[in-house]
Amino acid sequence: MVDIARLKEALAPYGELVPQEGGDWDGPFPLPEAVIAFYREVGPVKLNIPAFGNDYFIPPLSDLYEYQSGYRFEDPDSEPFEDWPDEWLVVADQGADPFILDRNLGEILHAYHGEGEWDAGGVFPDILTMAATLAVVGRHTHRIEPEERGPSDEVIEDARADLAAILGCPDKAKDALSGLGWWTP
Repeated sequence: MVDIARLKEALAPYGELVPQEGGDWDGPFPLPEAVIAFYREVGPVKLNIPAFGNDYFIPPLSDLYEYQSGYRFEDPDSEPFEDWPDEWLVVADQGADPFILDRNLGEILHAYHGEGEWDAGGVFPDILTMAATLAVVGRHTHRIEPEERGPSDEVIEDARADLAAILGCPDKAKDALSGLGWWTP
């Protein structure tokens, strides 16, 4: 179970956290309860989280439907793209590479843009685990030296310990960090 107070503490350095209600969503389909609860309980407002490379970004609920531009449609008034599955909802990105909530599964997928077609794979079991992992990675990213290709074993272990405190389980922390390439099982 994700500790919401610890999650908010981990996200606080990266932007404003304000409870947002489901009425802030202006999309044509209902949001899953997990997404509504995330915005109500955690309340991310345009979070920019440091990463090794481009920052991670989580939009506010009021911008979430418009945030689908370039993925689901060209702009909110245009027809949806045929190759974008209807159940996919972009909830965060890293340099336009989307983190996608599969509304049927509740799982977070990740895809790379510019590859011709969307090939998304599962990286997190839910939106809270995604947010916690991005926050913890953001906290430790500054410790990666520019000449390194990724985090050292010490940085990874510190990130795992921090994430385990939020997720309540060391194994879940390893799995979540693995989703971002920060842990090799």
